[in-house]
Amino acid sequence: MMAKPKVKLRNLLRHLPDPVARSKHFLLWKSEWSDRRGGFVKTPYYVSGSRRKGDLDSPADLRKLQTLDRALDALEAHPDLYDGIGLALVGDGIAAFDIDKCITPDGELAPDHAGRYLAEKAEAEGAYMEVSPSGKGLRILGPCDDPTAYSKAGLEYWGKGRYVTLTGALWANPRGWKDLSEMRATLPSRASDPKPSSSEDDDDTLVTRRVLEELRSALASMDSDERDLWVRMGHALKTVGDRGKELWMEWSRKSDKFNELDA
Repeated sequence: MMAKPKVKLRNLLRHLPDPVARSKHFLLWKSEWSDRRGGFVKTPYYVSGSRRKGDLDSPADLRKLQTLDRALDALEAHPDLYDGIGLALVGDGIAAFDIDKCITPDGELAPDHAGRYLAEKAEAEGAYMEVSPSGKGLRILGPCDDPTAYSKAGLEYWGKGRYVTLTGALWANPRGWKDLSEMRATLPSRASDPKPSSSEDDDDTLVTRRVLEELRSALASMDSDERDLWVRMGHALKTVGDRGKELWMEWSRKSDKFNELDA
Protein backbone atom coordinates (compact mmCIF):
# COMPACT_ATOMS: atom_id res chain seq x y z
CA MET A 1 0.00 0.00 0.00
CA MET A 2 1.32 3.43 -0.92
CA ALA A 3 2.19 5.61 2.08
CA LYS A 4 0.17 8.78 2.49
CA PRO A 5 2.02 11.95 1.44
CA LYS A 6 1.63 13.47 4.91
CA VAL A 7 3.56 10.60 6.48
CA LYS A 8 6.41 11.25 4.07
CA LEU A 9 6.67 14.79 5.41
CA ARG A 10 8.89 13.51 8.23
CA ASN A 11 11.50 12.46 5.68
CA LEU A 12 11.18 15.67 3.67
CA LEU A 13 11.82 17.81 6.74
CA ARG A 14 15.27 16.30 7.25
CA HIS A 15 16.45 19.25 5.15
CA LEU A 16 15.40 21.78 7.79
CA PRO A 17 18.17 23.87 9.38
CA ASP A 18 19.09 22.57 12.86
CA PRO A 19 17.86 25.68 14.75
CA VAL A 20 14.43 25.25 13.14
CA ALA A 21 14.29 21.49 13.68
CA ARG A 22 15.18 22.00 17.37
CA SER A 23 12.53 24.67 17.88
CA LYS A 24 9.64 24.00 20.25
CA HIS A 25 7.25 26.28 18.40
CA PHE A 26 5.50 23.89 16.02
CA LEU A 27 1.79 23.56 15.38
CA LEU A 28 -0.66 22.03 12.90
CA TRP A 29 -2.88 23.60 10.27
CA LYS A 30 -5.85 22.69 8.14
CA SER A 31 -7.56 24.32 5.19
CA GLU A 32 -10.91 25.82 6.18
CA TRP A 33 -13.48 28.01 4.46
CA SER A 34 -13.63 31.65 5.58
CA ASP A 35 -16.79 33.63 4.83
CA ARG A 36 -14.96 36.83 5.71
CA ARG A 37 -12.22 36.23 3.15
CA GLY A 38 -14.44 34.48 0.64
CA GLY A 39 -12.06 31.55 0.26
CA PHE A 40 -10.07 28.89 2.06
CA VAL A 41 -7.48 29.83 4.68
CA LYS A 42 -4.88 27.81 6.53
CA THR A 43 -6.12 27.78 10.11
CA PRO A 44 -3.51 27.05 12.81
CA TYR A 45 -4.17 24.51 15.55
CA TYR A 46 -2.19 23.45 18.58
CA VAL A 47 -1.13 19.81 18.70
CA SER A 48 -3.70 19.40 21.47
CA GLY A 49 -6.45 20.03 18.90
CA SER A 50 -7.57 23.50 19.96
CA ARG A 51 -7.41 26.41 17.53
CA ARG A 52 -4.53 28.84 17.95
CA LYS A 53 -5.98 32.27 18.64
CA GLY A 54 -5.92 35.04 21.21
CA ASP A 55 -2.71 36.62 22.53
CA LEU A 56 -0.09 35.18 20.20
CA ASP A 57 3.49 34.76 21.47
CA SER A 58 2.31 35.15 25.07
CA PRO A 59 3.58 32.71 27.73
CA ALA A 60 0.26 30.82 27.56
CA ASP A 61 0.52 30.54 23.77
CA LEU A 62 4.15 29.41 23.85
CA ARG A 63 3.36 26.65 26.35
CA LYS A 64 0.93 25.11 23.88
CA LEU A 65 3.39 24.96 20.98
CA GLN A 66 5.33 21.74 20.54
CA THR A 67 8.48 20.12 19.15
CA LEU A 68 8.72 19.03 15.54
CA ASP A 69 8.47 15.34 16.47
CA ARG A 70 5.30 15.85 18.49
CA ALA A 71 3.71 17.88 15.71
CA LEU A 72 4.56 15.18 13.16
CA ASP A 73 3.26 12.45 15.47
CA ALA A 74 -0.06 14.30 15.77
CA LEU A 75 -0.28 14.84 12.00
CA GLU A 76 0.40 11.18 11.29
CA ALA A 77 -2.13 10.13 13.93
CA HIS A 78 -4.85 12.30 12.33
CA PRO A 79 -4.06 12.43 8.58
CA ASP A 80 -7.67 13.17 7.64
CA LEU A 81 -8.07 15.97 10.15
CA TYR A 82 -5.02 18.17 9.53
CA ASP A 83 -3.26 19.18 6.32
CA GLY A 84 0.25 19.98 7.51
CA ILE A 85 2.54 21.45 10.12
CA GLY A 86 3.73 24.98 10.65
CA LEU A 87 6.34 26.93 12.57
CA ALA A 88 5.18 29.78 14.77
CA LEU A 89 7.37 32.88 14.46
CA VAL A 90 7.43 34.21 18.00
CA GLY A 91 10.17 36.85 18.04
CA ASP A 92 12.91 34.46 19.16
CA GLY A 93 15.27 35.32 16.31
CA ILE A 94 13.88 32.95 13.67
CA ALA A 95 12.25 34.82 10.81
CA ALA A 96 10.86 34.12 7.35
CA PHE A 97 10.33 35.72 3.98
CA ASP A 98 7.19 34.63 2.17
CA ILE A 99 7.28 35.22 -1.59
CA ASP A 100 3.83 34.59 -3.10
CA LYS A 101 3.19 33.42 -6.66
CA CYS A 102 6.82 33.77 -7.71
CA ILE A 103 7.16 30.39 -9.46
CA THR A 104 5.90 30.09 -13.03
CA PRO A 105 4.12 26.98 -14.40
CA ASP A 106 7.50 26.05 -15.92
CA GLY A 107 9.08 25.94 -12.48
CA GLU A 108 11.11 29.12 -12.91
CA LEU A 109 11.20 32.34 -10.92
CA ALA A 110 8.81 34.91 -12.38
CA PRO A 111 11.02 37.58 -14.00
CA ASP A 112 8.90 40.55 -12.92
CA HIS A 113 8.08 39.46 -9.37
CA ALA A 114 8.96 41.92 -6.59
CA GLY A 115 10.69 39.15 -4.64
CA ARG A 116 12.79 37.65 -7.42
CA TYR A 117 15.98 39.50 -6.46
CA LEU A 118 15.51 38.36 -2.87
CA ALA A 119 15.07 34.72 -3.83
CA GLU A 120 18.16 34.83 -6.04
CA LYS A 121 20.20 36.50 -3.30
CA ALA A 122 19.05 34.02 -0.67
CA GLU A 123 19.89 31.07 -2.89
CA ALA A 124 23.34 32.45 -3.73
CA GLU A 125 24.18 33.20 -0.10
CA GLY A 126 23.10 29.85 1.28
CA ALA A 127 19.75 30.54 2.98
CA TYR A 128 17.29 27.68 3.37
CA MET A 129 14.45 27.91 0.84
CA GLU A 130 11.45 25.67 0.28
CA VAL A 131 8.36 25.67 -1.91
CA SER A 132 5.01 26.60 -0.35
CA PRO A 133 2.02 24.18 -0.27
CA SER A 134 0.52 25.66 -3.44
CA GLY A 135 3.72 24.99 -5.38
CA LYS A 136 3.76 28.61 -6.53
CA GLY A 137 5.53 30.40 -3.70
CA LEU A 138 8.79 30.27 -1.75
CA ARG A 139 9.71 30.43 1.93
CA ILE A 140 13.08 31.65 3.15
CA LEU A 141 13.96 30.80 6.76
CA GLY A 142 16.85 32.13 8.77
CA PRO A 143 18.00 34.08 11.81
CA CYS A 144 17.13 37.78 12.10
CA ASP A 145 16.70 40.04 15.12
CA ASP A 146 14.34 42.46 13.37
CA PRO A 147 10.73 41.27 13.92
CA THR A 148 9.16 44.21 12.05
CA ALA A 149 6.56 42.89 9.61
CA TYR A 150 6.54 43.79 5.92
CA SER A 151 3.91 43.00 3.28
CA LYS A 152 3.67 44.41 -0.21
CA ALA A 153 3.28 43.17 -3.80
CA GLY A 154 3.49 39.48 -2.94
CA LEU A 155 6.58 39.87 -0.76
CA GLU A 156 6.23 39.42 3.00
CA TYR A 157 8.52 39.22 6.01
CA TRP A 158 7.54 38.03 9.46
CA GLY A 159 9.42 37.66 12.72
CA LYS A 160 6.61 37.34 15.27
CA GLY A 161 2.84 37.05 15.63
CA ARG A 162 2.65 34.78 12.62
CA TYR A 163 3.25 31.23 11.47
CA VAL A 164 4.50 29.69 8.23
CA THR A 165 3.66 26.31 6.77
CA LEU A 166 6.53 23.88 6.22
CA THR A 167 6.52 21.43 3.34
CA GLY A 168 10.12 20.20 3.15
CA ALA A 169 9.90 20.70 -0.63
CA LEU A 170 13.44 22.01 -0.94
CA TRP A 171 14.20 24.79 -3.42
CA ALA A 172 17.78 25.48 -2.36
CA ASN A 173 20.38 25.04 0.39
CA PRO A 174 19.42 22.02 2.52
CA ARG A 175 19.98 22.84 6.21
CA GLY A 176 21.23 26.28 5.18
CA TRP A 177 21.29 28.90 7.93
CA LYS A 178 22.02 32.37 6.62
CA ASP A 179 21.42 35.57 8.58
CA LEU A 180 18.54 37.43 6.92
CA SER A 181 19.29 40.82 8.48
CA GLU A 182 20.95 42.28 5.39
CA MET A 183 18.08 41.16 3.17
CA ARG A 184 15.51 42.51 5.66
CA ALA A 185 17.33 45.85 5.66
CA THR A 186 16.71 46.24 1.92
CA LEU A 187 12.95 46.46 2.56
CA PRO A 188 11.22 49.70 3.62
CA SER A 189 10.66 50.05 7.35
CA ARG A 190 6.88 49.96 6.85
CA ALA A 191 4.52 48.79 4.13
CA SER A 192 0.73 48.91 4.35
CA ASP A 193 1.01 48.71 8.16
CA PRO A 194 0.68 44.90 8.15
CA LYS A 195 -0.88 43.42 11.26
CA PRO A 196 0.25 40.06 12.64
CA SER A 197 -2.45 37.44 12.22
CA SER A 198 -3.25 34.10 13.77
CA SER A 199 -3.81 32.60 10.31
CA GLU A 200 -1.35 32.38 7.49
CA ASP A 201 -2.37 33.61 4.02
CA ASP A 202 -0.52 31.58 1.45
CA ASP A 203 -0.34 32.64 -2.21
CA ASP A 204 -2.97 30.11 -3.27
CA THR A 205 -4.59 28.23 -0.45
CA LEU A 206 -3.96 24.52 -0.68
CA VAL A 207 -7.18 22.66 -1.49
CA THR A 208 -6.85 19.13 -0.18
CA ARG A 209 -8.72 16.00 -1.18
CA ARG A 210 -10.57 16.17 2.14
CA VAL A 211 -11.76 19.71 1.40
CA LEU A 212 -12.91 18.76 -2.10
CA GLU A 213 -14.88 15.81 -0.74
CA GLU A 214 -16.52 18.05 1.85
CA LEU A 215 -17.49 20.51 -0.89
CA ARG A 216 -18.82 17.72 -3.10
CA SER A 217 -20.88 16.41 -0.19
CA ALA A 218 -22.28 19.88 0.52
CA LEU A 219 -23.24 20.37 -3.14
CA ALA A 220 -25.02 17.02 -3.17
CA SER A 221 -27.60 18.45 -0.77
CA MET A 222 -28.31 21.44 -3.03
CA ASP A 223 -30.51 21.75 -6.10
CA SER A 224 -28.56 22.96 -9.14
CA ASP A 225 -31.92 23.72 -10.86
CA GLU A 226 -32.19 26.89 -8.75
CA ARG A 227 -30.42 29.48 -10.88
CA ASP A 228 -29.64 32.03 -8.15
CA LEU A 229 -28.09 29.31 -6.01
CA TRP A 230 -26.28 27.90 -9.05
CA VAL A 231 -24.71 31.30 -9.79
CA ARG A 232 -23.74 31.89 -6.14
CA MET A 233 -22.05 28.49 -5.94
CA GLY A 234 -20.15 29.25 -9.13
CA HIS A 235 -18.76 32.47 -7.66
CA ALA A 236 -17.90 30.74 -4.37
CA LEU A 237 -16.10 27.82 -6.03
CA LYS A 238 -14.19 30.18 -8.31
CA THR A 239 -11.97 30.94 -5.30
CA VAL A 240 -10.81 27.30 -5.37
CA GLY A 241 -9.43 27.63 -8.90
CA ASP A 242 -9.65 24.97 -11.61
CA ARG A 243 -10.62 22.24 -9.15
CA GLY A 244 -13.50 24.38 -7.94
CA LYS A 245 -14.65 24.93 -11.51
CA GLU A 246 -14.57 21.18 -12.21
CA LEU A 247 -16.59 20.53 -9.06
CA TRP A 248 -19.15 23.19 -10.02
CA MET A 249 -19.50 21.83 -13.54
CA GLU A 250 -19.92 18.29 -12.21
CA TRP A 251 -22.71 19.50 -9.93
CA SER A 252 -24.25 21.70 -12.65
CA ARG A 253 -24.64 18.78 -15.08
CA LYS A 254 -27.07 17.12 -12.67
CA SER A 255 -29.70 19.65 -13.75
CA ASP A 256 -31.88 19.07 -16.80
CA LYS A 257 -31.51 22.82 -17.46
CA PHE A 258 -27.72 22.58 -17.79
CA ASN A 259 -26.25 24.45 -20.77
CA GLU A 260 -22.50 24.34 -21.27
CA LEU A 261 -22.40 27.72 -23.03
CA ASP A 262 -24.47 29.34 -20.27
CA ALA A 263 -22.12 27.96 -17.65
